[in-house]
Amino acid sequence: MNSYKKSTIIVLFATALVTGFMSVAFMQSATAFPFDLSELTGLGGTGGLDFLKGPKGDKGDTGPQGPPGPEGPQGPKGDKGDTGEQGLPGEKGDKGDTGPPRTQSVIERVGESVTISQGNTGSADANCNPGEKATGGGYTWKFRTPGDDNIVSTSLSTSDSDGWRVIGKYDGIHTDNTLTVFAECSTLE
Repeated sequence: MNSYKKSTIIVLFATALVTGFMSVAFMQSATAFPFDLSELTGLGGTGGLDFLKGPKGDKGDTGPQGPPGPEGPQGPKGDKGDTGEQGLPGEKGDKGDTGPPRTQSVIERVGESVTISQGNTGSADANCNPGEKATGGGYTWKFRTPGDDNIVSTSLSTSDSDGWRVIGKYDGIHTDNTLTVFAECSTLE
């Protein structure tokens, strides 16, 4: 065996032996043998075999985007949002079809007659039949002679327009007077 091969084997063996000792020392977090390697470049301190490292390289390019991850669990329900703004008015609709022809019928319904004594007030109603609506109405007094002061304070349709009401006062020459009411009742056929 030549001397070059021998020295190479010795260097390799020594390197392996030192590396093994250092590995054991670092793994056990204790010093295996009390010898100081701080004077040797790259072997001292906690750097270990820093002399075997090359210089820091440049930052590499950004890799391609990875595939999407799995869908996560659904989150908790959020708070109710604020009411939105009023929307714009819709477009004008089409004109509707002409309805069937109808005929309006009006009939006079004579209602109550009430006798009102001199100086007093009374009221009377004239009612339309079901399905009819009062479109007008009126009244008559039994006595309409000079000296009979017949006063009507109200003559109008009832609140649901199914009749006519008159309120009157009699101040005349007779003991009493009779007020009769009528309604003009309309239907569409």
